[in-house]
Amino acid sequence: MHALQQATDELASRLGRAVYLEDSAFRPLAASAQLGKIDDPRVEALLYREPADHHLKYFVDCGVIHSRHPLRVPANADYNLMARIVVPVLVGGRIIARIWLIDESPRVSEDDISTVVETTADLLPHLVEHNDQQLRDATHAGELLLGILEAGKDRRETLFQQLEDHYDLADSERLHVGVVCIEPDFDVSHTQPETLPLDSILNSVIGLSEGNNVAGYTRDNQLVLLTSLDEADRSRLAVLSDVVRRSAMLHATSVSAIGVGGAMGSVNDFSKSVRQAAFTARICQRVAGLEGQASWDSLGEYRLFLDTEWSLAGVSSIHAGVASLIEEHKTPLASTLLTYLERDGDVEETAATLNVHRTTLYYRLRQAKKALGGTLMGNDGFGVHAALRLAQLSGLLSLDPPFW
Repeated sequence: MHALQQATDELASRLGRAVYLEDSAFRPLAASAQLGKIDDPRVEALLYREPADHHLKYFVDCGVIHSRHPLRVPANADYNLMARIVVPVLVGGRIIARIWLIDESPRVSEDDISTVVETTADLLPHLVEHNDQQLRDATHAGELLLGILEAGKDRRETLFQQLEDHYDLADSERLHVGVVCIEPDFDVSHTQPETLPLDSILNSVIGLSEGNNVAGYTRDNQLVLLTSLDEADRSRLAVLSDVVRRSAMLHATSVSAIGVGGAMGSVNDFSKSVRQAAFTARICQRVAGLEGQASWDSLGEYRLFLDTEWSLAGVSSIHAGVASLIEEHKTPLASTLLTYLERDGDVEETAATLNVHRTTLYYRLRQAKKALGGTLMGNDGFGVHAALRLAQLSGLLSLDPPFW
C-alpha cells in the first residue's frame, strides 16, 4: 500500500491537484494531500472508507460502474457534490481501481487526463498484487468451507480451525450462514444474460464487510456466506442485506432473496445452517410479505416444509384432499379456502378480500368442505392449511381472487 500512496502523491504533484485512488468497490486505497477545493462526498468517503449510499447511486446512474474510459461526472448541488473526472484502471477489460480528480478550479484538461492514463501503468503492478491477494484469500476461504461440507467430523474441526486462524471469524456458536440469490440486470448492454460475476460480487461482499468478517463460496446463482457480523446495533439480516445489495449494485446485478440460517452450535452444524439459509431464501422468493429477506428463526410455520417436496406429491403427503382439489382443477375453491384460513376464519375480511358477498363465500366454503370430506377445525384444519400453503409455495395455487 505504501507504493500506491507514493504513486498517488507523485501524480498529484505532477497535476497540481488532489488525487484520490479507490478500488473497484469504491473503497479508498490512497489519497494525496488536499490541493484546492474539497466537497462533502469526498470527506465522507475518506472518513467512512466508502461513499454514502445516495452518492454511490448517483455515480452508478452517471455510468461510473460500466465506463472503461475516462468519464466526466457532473456536479450535483443536492448532494453538495462537485464535478469530477474518473479514470478506470483496467486489467483485461476488468476494472480493478479508479482514479478520481475534482473537475473544478480549474477544470481538468485533456492533457491532465492523458497524464493520469499514463500513470496507471505505474500503478498497475501494485494494484494487481493487491487485487490478486484478495482473490487468493477469498478462494482459500471458499475451499475451506467446501471442505467442511464434505469432510468427516475430525477433519471438519481441523478445517474450521484453519478458517478461524486465517480469517478471524468468531467461534462457531456465533456464526450464521447466509444464502444470497443473485439475478442479472438484463438491461445492461455489456452484460451477458447467462453470465453472472458471482466471484467478483463475493469479493466485494468480503471487502465491504471489513471488520465484520465473512467467508464464502459461489454455487449456481447464489453466494453462500459464513458470517459473524456484529449485532450490536442492527440485526444480522439488516447488516448482511446492506453489504450484499451494495456489492450486487457494483456489478450491475440485483439481489432477489437473502436467507440467513440458524446459529451454528458447532462446526458440525455448518451443513444444516446452509440448508436452512437456502430454504429461507427460497421462501423469500415466494412470500411477498417477507420482502425478499428473512432469517430461519423468523420463518415460523414455513419451517415445517424444509424436508417436504414442493410438488403435488408433497401437498398430498400433508393432505390428500387438498391435492385432489388441485388435481381436479378446483383451484378456485382451494384459493378461497386459503384466503379464508389466512384470515383466521374472518368471514367479513375474507369476503372483502375476494370482493364477493358473504352468501357467495359461505357457498364456496361449503363446497370446499364437501370436497375435502372433513372439517376445518383441529388437526384437520391444520393439515388443510399447511397443504394449501405448500401448494401456494409450489406455484400450484394463487391467492388472486377466483373469478367464477
